[in-house]
Amino acid sequence: MRLFHYKLAKAFVLSFITCLSISFHRSFAAPSESNLSITSSNELGRLEKIAKGKGGVGRPRRISRGRGTLGDSCKTATPEDLIAINPVETVNPYPVLWYYIPFSSTDIRELEVVLLNDNDDVVGEPKKILGEQLSDLPGFISVALPNNEESRLRPGMAYQFFVYCGDSETAQIRILNIPSEIQEAPAELQAQLEQAQSEFEKAQIYYNSGMWYDAFSIIGTLRREDPENSDYKREWEKLIEELDLKDITNQPIRNHIP
Repeated sequence: MRLFHYKLAKAFVLSFITCLSISFHRSFAAPSESNLSITSSNELGRLEKIAKGKGGVGRPRRISRGRGTLGDSCKTATPEDLIAINPVETVNPYPVLWYYIPFSSTDIRELEVVLLNDNDDVVGEPKKILGEQLSDLPGFISVALPNNEESRLRPGMAYQFFVYCGDSETAQIRILNIPSEIQEAPAELQAQLEQAQSEFEKAQIYYNSGMWYDAFSIIGTLRREDPENSDYKREWEKLIEELDLKDITNQPIRNHIP
């Protein structure tokens, strides 16, 4: 029954939800945001070709914006859209997912994260986040994937992450489409990480190696744990501005959902 509802949700998305889908290599020319439907393997391949280009460490354009009708399930507290920071390339088989939530926590009934592979098969169990687990929104939140073999991202496969606002078995759905690709960490990168003296230094190594999302996730975690640290604040603001999200640079990091 749950899978049936996912198929219904996907049909709904084809008509009503605007998504951004990108996948990139270390060197890429980032495309502008566009309205894309969910997704065949051929479409993912086409998007990968669009996103790959020449140049140095790319300027990330790595977000999806959720739009659509939510009914009464969530009330927008800020003018910004629901935003996902896309793990379009990562060396972490269990990446932490990052979202900007523009809603008041008192108006959120439930969020849900669903992991699908490129065959549209559900991977693992959907992760539900009740509104009562969130606090003092709007702001950024991070969500951990289950650390088990079933949910492990595998090299060379594309996945899609979905976020539902409200009960996923109703038509009140907000979905973000995020194809991603897990990469094997090169030996040189692994050696540099092993020599790093701190998480902050690891973030710098990831960033300089083109693994932007892994750097972003570390800096976000450090900033949440120590919001007064000027180094973390500076790097967080730089990364957010690289996403063309300057208007929400100063929005707080509210919650981590383990």
